[in-house]
Amino acid sequence: MKKRLLIFYSLSSMRNRRFKTPAFLQMEVTECGAASLGMILGYYGRHERLEDLRKACGVSRDGSKASSIIKAAKEYGLNYKAERCGIKELESLDRPVIIFWNFNHFLVLEGSNDKFFFLNDPALGRRKVGRDEFDESYTGVVLSFSISENFEKQGKPFSPYRSIFFLYQKTGASQWLILGLGLIAMVPIAILPLYSKIFVDQIVVNNFQSWLVPLVLVMMATLLIKIIIQALQASILSRLYVRAHTLLSFQYIQKLMGLHARFFLNRSADELAARMGHIRKISKFLIQDLIFVGVNMISLFFFLLILFFLNSSLALMVLFSAIINMVVLQLLSRKKAELSQILSVDEGKLISTTIKGIQGVQSLKANGKEDDLFQKWTGIKARVINIKQNHKVLQSIIDVMPDLLYLLNYTLILFWGGIMVMNGDLELGSLIAFTVFIQFFFQPLERLVDTVNTSNDLSGSLTKVNEVLDSEQPDTSGEGLSTEEDEGLEVKIEGLNFRFSKNADLFFKDLNLAIAPGERVAFVGGSGSGKSSLARIIAGLYEAEGGDVFINGKPLNALDKNSYNRSIAVVDQYPFMFEGRIRDILSFWDDSVSDEELARACQVADIYDHIMSLENGFDFVLKEDGRNLSGGQKQRLEIARALLLQPHLLIMDEATSALDPITEQVVSEKVQDLKCTTILIAHRLSTIRDVDRIYVLDKGEIIEVGSHQELMAKGSLYTNLISSDG
Repeated sequence: MKKRLLIFYSLSSMRNRRFKTPAFLQMEVTECGAASLGMILGYYGRHERLEDLRKACGVSRDGSKASSIIKAAKEYGLNYKAERCGIKELESLDRPVIIFWNFNHFLVLEGSNDKFFFLNDPALGRRKVGRDEFDESYTGVVLSFSISENFEKQGKPFSPYRSIFFLYQKTGASQWLILGLGLIAMVPIAILPLYSKIFVDQIVVNNFQSWLVPLVLVMMATLLIKIIIQALQASILSRLYVRAHTLLSFQYIQKLMGLHARFFLNRSADELAARMGHIRKISKFLIQDLIFVGVNMISLFFFLLILFFLNSSLALMVLFSAIINMVVLQLLSRKKAELSQILSVDEGKLISTTIKGIQGVQSLKANGKEDDLFQKWTGIKARVINIKQNHKVLQSIIDVMPDLLYLLNYTLILFWGGIMVMNGDLELGSLIAFTVFIQFFFQPLERLVDTVNTSNDLSGSLTKVNEVLDSEQPDTSGEGLSTEEDEGLEVKIEGLNFRFSKNADLFFKDLNLAIAPGERVAFVGGSGSGKSSLARIIAGLYEAEGGDVFINGKPLNALDKNSYNRSIAVVDQYPFMFEGRIRDILSFWDDSVSDEELARACQVADIYDHIMSLENGFDFVLKEDGRNLSGGQKQRLEIARALLLQPHLLIMDEATSALDPITEQVVSEKVQDLKCTTILIAHRLSTIRDVDRIYVLDKGEIIEVGSHQELMAKGSLYTNLISSDG
């Protein structure tokens, strides 16, 4: 009987335990597995960046599998156990585990009690769910982990401010001037209540009327000094804010534009752009709040010393009240910080969904899918509203608490201080000065608490901005690429191995090909055969896992990337258009490009006559996304932009898919006259019949190589593609 009771007590105590893991929010929907592993690693004392966890888990556009999470965990030194568990078995677990949720999401289970299960959700933060909801969403799949002998504790929980403290280095002596002015401003603030004590104890009680006018004049001079100091502070802060906001914005955009193309594969461009809005809030906090932490701390201790100087027993009451205030607010702030992070992520999703819906409104209407988008948008909006409501409730409590405790403290001081005055233990002027100094004491305390609250609120914004600032930039340095004018590049691939994500199977395996300078070749094959991926590897947008890509006999990864990029041009089937003059769209605001150069490129792309028919010609203003052009016109404009670069290697990936057959043939014939090496990927195979060589791909393998006539004579896959093309 005792043994049964012991077992029951042991299981019951496990069920009521909660193993807290660090918060780790995902930035994209595909990152839940990587973020969940980050929580488990953090629980055991190893702290990794989300970007590194993404690589380790092989996160792709489809997310990551349980097997990928397990493989990454082994690399980090964790033992694992993957199993199916019932809810009763979960209640006896002695560690946090990763569970599969709703068949589409990974999250961490921290524990449970009689009513709730405690989750740490990379999408929504910490939350608790009832047993019925857990039973509906839990799929039964559990990944549990323990430390192996190879496990090493590493790193510390990441400070969200780690990437932006460079701003303080750029502010020079201004921040020290702000600090100095803040300390100087404490003097007139501290003197003003003492005037009240002198007025009551000396002028009123002792009837020293001759002191009245000098005291008033001194008080006015003190106020004037205080106003001047505050005006100087405001002026300097305004300049610092503009500088910090500008520097951080430049840093963000510069870093974003320098990241490797793979960074953008699984991230929403709209959401990345929306993160710019967070920079304003971050800059304001750094300059207008965080820079005053030192002043507020010194002010706090300075006024506390004055309170103890006036009366130690009353000062102890104030100090005790302040400690209670800080403890309560800190507890509330932690929950508010979690909500702020979730809110930041969900607001980004809402903005992205809204922009994508507006951009694709024609397709939505044509297919009658407006209601489907609206339902998705409504679901995200409802979640944002609910989080905002909970956030505002906590904020209201946090806003009220300091005032409530201040009034309570003020009342107690008046009551106890009044008794001391009546008993002759305290002068009336000292009590009046003490009550004023209480307010001066609580003001920096409240500002410090507000700073902590704002810091917690900004954690989500900082995480989003830090993801860009902390991301590893590719090394663009290397050997320069020397090319002669009107000469194409030689491309040679030997033993190429490539996979789309770390844990995916090899897509290209030991692939070889050679393209001579000035040659025109075509990559053909069915959907998913690897045509575009191979072209992107040659363009340097994808990185090979093994093998070599040689450009003019030099390894691609050893070339200076900027030099190589200036030698090639890539045109795909999705033209990039922005609102502005055609001249700027073609030249990317390069004023050195002449009208003659623009005309030559546009004539080759067969768009020149249309541009000249527009009002103002090259100065005609296109709408956003080129909405006042047809799809074919936009593609020809994109081709002209590529030709304007005078590339030595031209890659055209379905670049004429929106053109009619006649126009496509005209453009193809004009491009054929160029001296550069050309790689064509075409949806209509009739346009590639006259190329020098055709590579036929299927599932990542080169199946056939030859000219159109040679391949037709073989009567295999290429022949089938031609037949299906009509």
